[in-house]
Amino acid sequence: MNYQLPNSPLNRLQSHWPRSEDAESLPVDTRVVVAKADAWRRRIEQFLGDHPQATVVVAAAVGVALGWLVKRK
Repeated sequence: MNYQLPNSPLNRLQSHWPRSEDAESLPVDTRVVVAKADAWRRRIEQFLGDHPQATVVVAAAVGVALGWLVKRK
């Protein structure tokens, strides 16, 4: 089933999306993706190690917020 509406006014982003035949031809170098992900992981680990109090506060706030969202009424 094709859910794309080619000339619909609701589909304003269509010109920005790559067509499926274009997406398959894009070269993806997995080494570059892995290197970027690893650099991102190292920056996060460095930040969490440098700011342990903020890490605990944010984790507690997220836990309280999720608990509040899923609590029974």
